[in-house]
This record gives sequence, structure tokens and C-alpha cells, in this order.
Amino acid sequence: MNTRFLVTDFGDVNDGWSQATGSVQRAINMAATVGGGTVVFPRGVFRCGTLEMRSNVTLELTHGAVLLASPDLEDYRPIAESHGDRHPYHLIVARGCENIGLRGPGVVDGSAAEFWEDASDLRAPIKVKRRLVTPLIEFVDCRDVRVSDVFMRNAAGWTMHLLRCERAWIHCVRIENDLRAPDCDGLVLNGCHDVWVRDSSIVTGTDAIAIKAARDAGPCERVTVSRCTLRANGSALVCGPESWHPIRNIIFSDCIVNRSHTAVALHAVEAGSIEEVLVHDIIVDTRGELLDARPLVINARPSDPASGATPAIRGVTVRNLRALTDGRMIIAAANGGTVEDVRLDDVTLRYPVVENPARYLEPAMIEERIGSLDARQANAGLVAENVQGLRVTNFDVRWPTGPAGTEWLPDWKRLRNTAEILPRDAWLAAAAPAVPALWLRGVVGEIGTKAQGFNGAPAIDALDCRLE
Repeated sequence: MNTRFLVTDFGDVNDGWSQATGSVQRAINMAATVGGGTVVFPRGVFRCGTLEMRSNVTLELTHGAVLLASPDLEDYRPIAESHGDRHPYHLIVARGCENIGLRGPGVVDGSAAEFWEDASDLRAPIKVKRRLVTPLIEFVDCRDVRVSDVFMRNAAGWTMHLLRCERAWIHCVRIENDLRAPDCDGLVLNGCHDVWVRDSSIVTGTDAIAIKAARDAGPCERVTVSRCTLRANGSALVCGPESWHPIRNIIFSDCIVNRSHTAVALHAVEAGSIEEVLVHDIIVDTRGELLDARPLVINARPSDPASGATPAIRGVTVRNLRALTDGRMIIAAANGGTVEDVRLDDVTLRYPVVENPARYLEPAMIEERIGSLDARQANAGLVAENVQGLRVTNFDVRWPTGPAGTEWLPDWKRLRNTAEILPRDAWLAAAAPAVPALWLRGVVGEIGTKAQGFNGAPAIDALDCRLE
């Protein structure tokens, strides 16, 4: 049974100014009363506050339909469980529901600019002027969730958050947010089981697809992300850093990461571990206006050394990753963290230009807590520190062969997570630095590479290692 309920049958509310929350909620409740159905938004703009989903109900935004988040926080019902980056206000909320959906081809618009200060200065991070509607879409303790073909844009914070959900299919979704927006993740999967994300496009200011295990979430397991195109000023594909519980059995495959600060990142910084992660067939471009870009980060280091936590990352394979970049790959454990059983196969880094992180690292980047200070300042294609069981085969680094294109030499860059702007002569060395292909400290493993160092540097700079 799939009864269809037209929102405009419950009120004339598609003019973009009238408050449509009551009419839409009545349509949702009516669909639930008869055992389920589809709530249809026809062409028009529907301005709403909090909409609460019911089991067996799907929201369908037809072509030309816009579900617009109200800029007035009085139109939202606070959710007490929210905290941190998760504020109490949401546009669509589902709690303990089964068999629910959201589909397009229409638009969900988060009205982000209404919650920010003047964002006209392109060099400055956007500042929030009040509490936000974030996550824009919040699904909690739900089963059998389907989101497809919908266009989500202008989120003021997180766009879509699944918390403790089981079985979710997210297909052919498009998310577009401001690249400077703070705490503006695209899709967050938090303590979820059995999730499939594919054939989607995300552009956003922080992380594009983030897999987390927050303190109130639980383990996150069996997640597949494939055939997506991603652009992010944070990480395009990331596990952690909220890692209070295990994150395991994760696949990132067949994705294009375009002009993103970090392509793939695994951050174990709390009590949980990150285990059995497969990353394969990824094309990366890290051009952008943020410093210290990274094609890959694997980082195990407790965020609070006094806590006694011993975060670990184990069983990671990265295969067939090709990156056009000016940054480094970093794999590091520190302060009681553990990284072991990591395999890199067929990884190619191609450098139009080489940055020198020692010129700008202190003090802002220290707060990222990746490895030791020496590792954070080391300049190499691959920086690895305190890794047990590192296996590298067919690792190739292609250094600059001539002047870089203008797209790689902007007049200024910004330190990530800060408002500090550096002119070109502050972040780019006057003379090309000597850079090894691999910088290794405390590594046990097997290294197979034909890569050479750059500008007279050795291929491998190794200390306190046992290598085959």
C-alpha cells in the first residue's frame, strides 16, 4: 500500500513566506495513521520548522519543489539529545522509525546565510551569529532508511546525520554547501550498522562523508561508500576523530576527490579502534586555498594523553590511489596510540609544486595532534612514524618537472581552522627544498618503491626502522 498525500491538500502553503510546518506535519501524520504512504511536495517553496517523521512514510519532493528551512528558531522544536556540533534544532527529525524515506528530485534548502554574520570577505572563515539548525536532517535509532535523488543545499551546519541507525541506503544524493562554512559536514554516519552510500556528489566546508562513533552512539560497522564525487575543505572521506567505540569493516571505493584539503583520513583519538578498512581506486586532487593538504592521513594519538586511552588503527589497505597534490601522506602513532598492519599498494603521488611545511607549521597546525612534532614538520611524499607492519609496494612519486600552473600558486593561502592568511612568499620556499620520497621513523615492515628523492634528497630517510 502506497497512498499519496499532497501537502497542498492540507493548506495553501507553497508561496515561500507562509508557515507550512503544520500542513506538512498533518500530511505526515495522516500517512502514518493509514499505515504508511508518500507525502508529496508539488512545485513551490515550503517554509518549515521541525518536521517529525513517522514509520512507513516517505517524503517526496517533486521537480520544482523546495523544502526551505525557516530562519526563525522559534519554528523548531528543540531536541534534548543534541550536543557539540549537533545543536538542538533540525528541519527533518526521525526518532525510532522504520521504513522511512526522503527522495527528490526536489530541493532541501537550509537557509544557511540567515544564521551567519556577513560572509562577503572571501579570505575569512564564516562566523555564526546564533544557534544553528544542525544537523539539518537528523535520523536517530531508525531502521531501513532510504534517501535518494534529492538535492540538499545551504546547510548552516551538518547536512544529514544518521545516529545509531541500522540499514540505510543513500543513493544519487547531491549536497552543496559553502566551502567556508564552519562545522558543515555533508553526511555523518554515527554509530550505524549496514549502510550503503553510492553515486552521490558532495561539496561542503568541512568533511564530505564522515564515519563516527561518538560517546552516545556505539560502534559503527559495515559501511560502504562507492562511486561518489567529493569536494571538501576538511576531509572528503574520514573515519573519526569521534572514536569512542570501534569503527570497523569500512570500504571507500571508486571515488573522485576534487580540490579537497584531505582525501582520506582515519583518526583514532578516543578509546575505540578503527579496524579493517579498505580504500581502493581513488583519484585525488588537493588544489585549494588551505595549507598542508594531505592525500592520506592515518593517525592514532589520544586527544587527551592523561585519559589513559590507547587508540589503535589496524588492518588498513589502500590500493590504487592516484593523487595530484602539493602535500604529504602521513601515517603516525604517538602517545600510546597504535598503528599496525597497514598496506599501500599502487599509490602514485604527482607534485606540480612542493610545499615546505616547516615554513608555516608553528604554532597553528600543532593542535591537529598527528604524530610527533618531527613528523608534523617532516617533508616527504610519505611520512610514517611508529608503524608496525607497514607494507608498501609500487609506491611512486613524480616530482615537479617545470613551473607549476597558476592554479597551484595562489597569491595567498589560509591555515586550516584559523583566520590566518599567508602570502605566497610565506608558505612557498624561495628555492625548491630537498625532499625524500619516504620519511620513516620507528617503522617495521616492507618497502617496495622505485621513487627517487627530490632535489638531491635520498629516496628513503629512515631512522630506528626494521625494513625489508
